[in-house]
Amino acid sequence: MQGRRAVLGVSVTMASYLVSRAINLSVTIILARSLGPSEMGILAFALLAVEIFDFLRDFGLRETLIYDRTEDPRLRTTAFAMIMGVGLMQSAALLIFAPFAHGLVDDPVIVPVLMWMAVLFPINALGSVQDALLQRGFRFSALALAEVLGVATKAAVAISLILYGAGIWSIVIGMLCGAAVRVSIVWLASDWRPHGPSPTWEKARELFRYGRHIIASSIVNVVQMRVDQMVIVATVGDTALGIYYVAARIPEIVILGVNGVITKVVFPAFSNLSHDAEKLVAAYRTTIAASMTLIAPIGLGLAASSALVVHVVFGAEWDAAAPVLLFLVLSGIPATIGWSSGDIFKATGKPQYLWILMTIETIAVIPPILIVAKVSGDITSVAAVMFFGEIFAATIRLLTLSKVSGIPVSATLGASVRPLAAALLMALAVYLFIQFNPLGLAPGLLVVAMILLGAVVYAGTLAVIDRENLAYWYHTVFGERE
Repeated sequence: MQGRRAVLGVSVTMASYLVSRAINLSVTIILARSLGPSEMGILAFALLAVEIFDFLRDFGLRETLIYDRTEDPRLRTTAFAMIMGVGLMQSAALLIFAPFAHGLVDDPVIVPVLMWMAVLFPINALGSVQDALLQRGFRFSALALAEVLGVATKAAVAISLILYGAGIWSIVIGMLCGAAVRVSIVWLASDWRPHGPSPTWEKARELFRYGRHIIASSIVNVVQMRVDQMVIVATVGDTALGIYYVAARIPEIVILGVNGVITKVVFPAFSNLSHDAEKLVAAYRTTIAASMTLIAPIGLGLAASSALVVHVVFGAEWDAAAPVLLFLVLSGIPATIGWSSGDIFKATGKPQYLWILMTIETIAVIPPILIVAKVSGDITSVAAVMFFGEIFAATIRLLTLSKVSGIPVSATLGASVRPLAAALLMALAVYLFIQFNPLGLAPGLLVVAMILLGAVVYAGTLAVIDRENLAYWYHTVFGERE
């Protein structure tokens, strides 16, 4: 029953994610076509700054509330007070930093943009406890509704203002409106309110004991995930950052984002199974197989068609983003293989291993990125370093998982190999189809035909080499196995 709830949770959450990210991608495309590389570089810097200052979001307490076994109301009121305090501190820190940002970006508009974006932190903090409790209770429909309506609001406001000629301010105002709508909906969906027992230092210490490891992971994660963009803006410039950002948006939305959605469901599911090693390993293997079934065709398909996709979707002025996209989507494959190990560590009360591993991964990748960016000034080379960094990260995560949790490397690789094989065959078919274009299709129609061909080849190959996995998912979603 737990497995079925998790799968249904993934289905609902994934559906909402696909809808919301399709909307986000549409906004990115409209912005890229209307702003150009220079202004997109300013926007990319602003979003990067917000993400850097957001490393303390929730103070690691949301995961603590999901992991909590006591359901103590004092724990929740204490968490709410702490999260709001952190949100206000983040806002103040970004306000202080904003005037200095003009030293990194030539356009002075970056200062007021950052000042208004600082409002995002307390808005998001208002809904963190409700979000955690809805996730803990597997109420993914409510979370999905909040996510979709929040993103739809952001898109509607941003696109309207883009048409009005508001430029970069369109996305700033859209983000604030979308965040407010999302928080309002999770408040309406949750029956918890910040009242009752007063916050206590005892509960704060209890929350921090678990949460400090999540905080450490968050800090390292920001550096690890954004070190490439930080180095590019510092060494190559904000226009180059704009090109890199546009290329990075696709894998962030369709690969890393999908992994994040799966984490929202499997982390509470893994936590509930942490007392039963056999069931936990089975759930982990199922998660890896599902992740790779989704991610492998997306990553390898986009790698095979990166030049065509960038040209058709963003326009000729963005063609320089194509080789960057190729390496970044390929990075999603090893990233997915190592992703769920972190959920196992957190679910079994060992979150310290996650941030320690992430620290090692980050330390290993920073020197080569700095050297490559400084010597070559080539953003494609930076993306290539990120790809090899993900391979290294996946390797040490699986080795650590095997040693700490007793889940052998073969369990992860065995669950990944068939989806990868099917995706490789699909990518080859797509690449050859694009190169020869036997039907003489225009670029736009070629993209549509490529997607259809890839879907047929991938699904057909899986039906031949991975029938058991397909049958499992069919029976899990539509009925119990006999």
